[in-house]
Amino acid sequence: MEKIIGSLLIILFIVSFTDNAQANEQQDNSNYFKVDLTGYEVYSFGDFNQIGYKITPLSQLFLGIIQTEQEWIDEPRFYIKGNKGYFHLWKKDGTNVIYTIEKQTSGDLKDVWKIVDVRRKKINRIPVPKKLLKDALIERLVDPIFNAVDSYYGEPKLWFRGDEKVLKIKNYKGGINVTVQVMTFEGAHNPPYGEETITFQISSGGNVKVLKYKHRDIPENEWTKLQLR
Repeated sequence: MEKIIGSLLIILFIVSFTDNAQANEQQDNSNYFKVDLTGYEVYSFGDFNQIGYKITPLSQLFLGIIQTEQEWIDEPRFYIKGNKGYFHLWKKDGTNVIYTIEKQTSGDLKDVWKIVDVRRKKINRIPVPKKLLKDALIERLVDPIFNAVDSYYGEPKLWFRGDEKVLKIKNYKGGINVTVQVMTFEGAHNPPYGEETITFQISSGGNVKVLKYKHRDIPENEWTKLQLR
């Protein structure tokens, strides 16, 4: 599946590194590295791991990089626009890695993708406001929340987007457990209203599963407290 990225700015952090995959690696002492991904297409594991999928130079490069890096958290991704692109992953030890890649346009290696630069930095903490981290976490859980609510009710259900609450985050050996709460409703913000408290387990590989689901009917005397739109 291909996704078109609109206006997007990824902050990727960088440091010293070893010569890897015959690429030129550079050191950058700034606090962040900005990459403008406007108009880039996103490729991930699902695009290169389908039955009958033809092996292409791009998929070969993707597999070669993940074999070199060996481990990561969240899903590694390619960002491609024309003959240029980036590969990004975030490692469990706190290292953020970005590869700059190019497709050859002439010669014996025409149409072959190659690595032209690798940048990385190991950090102990990402200096991001808590609200942005909360928003990013909720955005990651939108589909799992939808599926969990759908499974509970047996049909799709709407909830107040933007009013989700992160109640608890707890580390475990293979990732984190996250408890979120959403308020569901019918149609155009009509009752009955429900309070759904869901605990998800997010593995270091990015897989999400529901650990616990708790529903509460919101009584009419509490409706005035809801921020209805």
